[in-house]
Formats: sequence, structure tokens, C-alpha cells
Amino acid sequence: MSNIEKFWDHIRVACHAPDTEQMFSANKQLPKLFGVDMTVDEINECEFYWNGFVLKDQIILAMWVGIRLPRGGVKVFILVDDEIKPLATSLAFRNMTYWLATWFTAHYGLWDRRELKLVLDCKPSESKTIVNFMHLLASKCGM
Repeated sequence: MSNIEKFWDHIRVACHAPDTEQMFSANKQLPKLFGVDMTVDEINECEFYWNGFVLKDQIILAMWVGIRLPRGGVKVFILVDDEIKPLATSLAFRNMTYWLATWFTAHYGLWDRRELKLVLDCKPSESKTIVNFMHLLASKCGM
């Protein structure tokens, strides 16, 4: 997984700090790697988004799905949203998220005893999302 194009752009650690635009872009290669069909209905195709934050005592992995709107922008869905349930409950999608979480645990957690925390609720309300907040916090901490 770590060899696919732009994989490292979604990870924030002390030695690698991508800019915000790269970090919050859709990852189109990961669903292709796992054979995930990202179509929700005959009109809409979803995009998979994720970020990984490697902190001193824990790893935070955030995942969400977005649909590009015709007028621009992205409509964001949490992974447990009923509108994307057929996608999020498919075997290929579940395998993709499982192996992404497993990769993070193996790569960053085993030796340092960091715990992996999953954040599935990244839906914005009237303000920034929790992922935007984590990115800001990470940059303030010098990551």
C-alpha cells in the first residue's frame, strides 16, 4: 500500500509534513488497489478520503467519503451514513479500511506501543472538521 501514488501525502509525522491541499485530497489509488467500486448510484461516484496522524502515544486514522457536487465542492459522508451504506458495507471496502488500519498499526504502533484510534465521524457542521483541527494541532506541535 505504501508504494501507491500519493499514499504518503495523507500522513502527518514529524519527518513528513504534506501541505493541506495534498493531505485533504481524495485518494483514488487505494480503492483501485482493493477493487472497491466507488459508485453509489447511477449518477454519483464517491471518493475515498483519509488522513493519518502519528502522535507520540497514539495514531489517529480518519476516514470519510465524499461526492463531488456539480457546482463544485464535495458533499461529505461519514462511513456509517445510510446514504453510502451499500458502499461502506461491501467486502472490498471493509477489506480496504481494515488493511489501512492494520498497516498503520504495524508501521507505527507495534514497537513504540502507540495505540490506533479510528475517527469515522468527519462530517463538517458549520465549522472545520475534526480532521482539519487535528491538522492544525499537528502543525502547531511542530509535526
